[in-house]
Amino acid sequence: MEDYTLPFKVQNLFTFTRDFSAQIGLAVAFTVAASFSLAQDAEVGAPLLSSMIADDLYFDQDRQFYHATGNVQIFFDGLELRAPSVAYDVVSNRVVVDGPLMLIDETGQQIIYGDFADLSADLRDGVITSARQLIDQNMQIASDQLVRRDGRSTELEYVRASACEVCSENATPLWELRARRAVHDQEARTMTYDDAQLRIAGYPVLYTPWLRTPDPTVERANGLLAPTYSVNSRLGARIGLPYFYMLGDSADITVTPTVTVDGGRDAGNYLLRTLRGRYRQAFSNGYIEMHGAFSQDNLTSDNLRAFLFSNGRFELDNGFNVLFQSQSSSDRAYIGTYDFFADRITTFGNDDVVFNEDRLNNFLRFSRRDSDELIAFDYTGFSALRDPNYIYDAPNRVLNSQWTLFESFDGVPGNFTLNFGAQANYNEFGSTNARQRDINRLTANLRWNDTWQAGEVLRVDSDASIFLDEYGIHDDATNPDSQSSSSGVVSTRMSWPFQFNTEGGSTHSITPSVGLVSFSAGDVTMPSIDGSIDEIDPFNYSSLGRFRRVNRSQSAQHDVTASDIDLTYRFETASGYYIGGSAERDFILSTDNSGLREGELYATRFGKNGGDFQFSVINQFNPEFERISDRVTASQEFDFLTLTGNYHRVDSDEAIGSPDAVRRWGVGLTAEITSQIDASLGLTSDRYENERSYTEGAIRFDNDIDWNSSFSWVYDRDSNTYDDLRLLVGHSLDWGGNISALYAREDDTVRRYGLSLNYENECVLMRAQITRVDNRVTNLDPITEFSLNFELGAFGRGNGSQIRRCN
Repeated sequence: MEDYTLPFKVQNLFTFTRDFSAQIGLAVAFTVAASFSLAQDAEVGAPLLSSMIADDLYFDQDRQFYHATGNVQIFFDGLELRAPSVAYDVVSNRVVVDGPLMLIDETGQQIIYGDFADLSADLRDGVITSARQLIDQNMQIASDQLVRRDGRSTELEYVRASACEVCSENATPLWELRARRAVHDQEARTMTYDDAQLRIAGYPVLYTPWLRTPDPTVERANGLLAPTYSVNSRLGARIGLPYFYMLGDSADITVTPTVTVDGGRDAGNYLLRTLRGRYRQAFSNGYIEMHGAFSQDNLTSDNLRAFLFSNGRFELDNGFNVLFQSQSSSDRAYIGTYDFFADRITTFGNDDVVFNEDRLNNFLRFSRRDSDELIAFDYTGFSALRDPNYIYDAPNRVLNSQWTLFESFDGVPGNFTLNFGAQANYNEFGSTNARQRDINRLTANLRWNDTWQAGEVLRVDSDASIFLDEYGIHDDATNPDSQSSSSGVVSTRMSWPFQFNTEGGSTHSITPSVGLVSFSAGDVTMPSIDGSIDEIDPFNYSSLGRFRRVNRSQSAQHDVTASDIDLTYRFETASGYYIGGSAERDFILSTDNSGLREGELYATRFGKNGGDFQFSVINQFNPEFERISDRVTASQEFDFLTLTGNYHRVDSDEAIGSPDAVRRWGVGLTAEITSQIDASLGLTSDRYENERSYTEGAIRFDNDIDWNSSFSWVYDRDSNTYDDLRLLVGHSLDWGGNISALYAREDDTVRRYGLSLNYENECVLMRAQITRVDNRVTNLDPITEFSLNFELGAFGRGNGSQIRRCN
């Protein structure tokens, strides 16, 4: 191979006088090289506008004609031409190419193939015959003749366009566009077809005199999306035609008008009209997304029905993180009737649109955390979609908000925490519902705490807290409407921790301590309610749970002052096993609860940390050495199996500080039974609390070839009902399709049965499914629906995950 390199200095490329020598003419016509090493000797500022690589080059001095043969490559301003033979005519300033040739654009997203070409010297204008254009490695367009104009547009005559793989054994693609003429505008990134005909498997199905689509490199463009078709036993046969419209670079809207062309069981021949929409907007610090629809039908007494959902998330410059969702509907049956949310919907900000069949969920959450301040606001509410007399298991308006300051002052020992909070539990289900009580609360808490260390042995921990509460209790005949309360706690503990290490790596630790706590209770009469609104220090800054003589519940408070002596021992080996225990003796100095009695409390502890097997056992004993509490946790990991378990038992004994009995246990299992099957199982049981005993599990199978299935369930053993039950079976067919069957049961709200057929490859996406929905919330008869979605690839960005290959 011969190497040629020479820079070009004049501005008009390939303009020179005929009497130059062959070497100078070569340099003017092309910079021919296998490398650009000689360009380093060029005069500074001389641009290297064009270069060529070839096995052989011939120059005709008389005809001013250059002919390059053998693996020819020409580069010009980002364009690249490859061909076996290239000729350059100096007089006409044209490049003639004998194919097969390949012309690649600056971005590499467009490649043109052809048998013959007559091009300008800059490769931006000319004609290519027997051409085939490949756009974004997806859309290919074949034509008898292709004309390039100014490097911007490409005009093609008698066009066949498709995104499907075309194989020699079957030259008919799944779909193709045929047109008399097509124009590809590379700057606008559009394709325009004249006299276009859509063919499916070779058969013409649609004709249009004019069609414009985005080219495959476009991610967003105005225009129609793939239509939807469904037949519903209640709503009839429906056709939807979505339209996507950009509102600048950061916002867009999609509207889908849907009409019923044939009435369903209840609609008669009435023409149902529905307009569904989605609005999205991105900001530099967050997003907003809205979903909504309105319909005109005769299914209810309301002529116009509608719903509107909105979601958003922002990270504000002042440090606040904001997350919100709002949902509203004109009537409780509208969303269930049209089944708008049959499929899971995720916003483009990757947040789930949280929708439950029996309620509309609304929430607003914002917070900011600094080293010296916390501001948090959490409002959660729902609008009931069930019958007005249905009793939900929680209030439908819940507020938890706080403003907390963390401060320390020079010259003043310790740290200060000042907390202001507001809480509310409202039951707004209507005048006939059993849930009526509303509670609101304002609270202010001040805590001081300090740790004093004397050398490496003596440690003193002290703290003091004051709690102020104002309650409003409404729609409750047994409790006052307004109540105020003040309470406080003072505590200190002196401890002497010792630790001894042995040569074998074991550790002995002994910690004797003496403590004092004094708690002054408030005076509040509280009903049994949900959440933490009935607890002193609802955000738990003072950690009152560490004092076994102090009860946080506003409904079971008592004054108490007590001291205690405690001795704790622990021995731990280098392998992670440990054993230990503690002995505590407390003295009740004063109390207004005659049921309390001072005495000893003993505990034993043993277990193991680290490794495949871990466990912990804690037992507590009363002064009579009767075992009153057990807490056991354990886990074992095998190569294919993991086992976990826990057990918690507490005997009710208010005298020693355990007023509520506890009986709770749980076991869990996860297993990779084979390379194709894995399973999980969990059981929990609680004797004294409702909605805490259930069984859940899942079994999944996937042979990585053609079969997959999953079965999962959550069974509430307190109510003997399934909270969730789901069975899915899928099978991949030999011709590339996938068939799946679904059964899903969501609590006592909805049961779904479905059968779907899906096919997806590099150029087409098809989904056909039949479903039956039994919505217990709307009290409507079960609805059966058949739906069909069909999308062609390459019209906008997006290829199928499955790509067919030719043999």
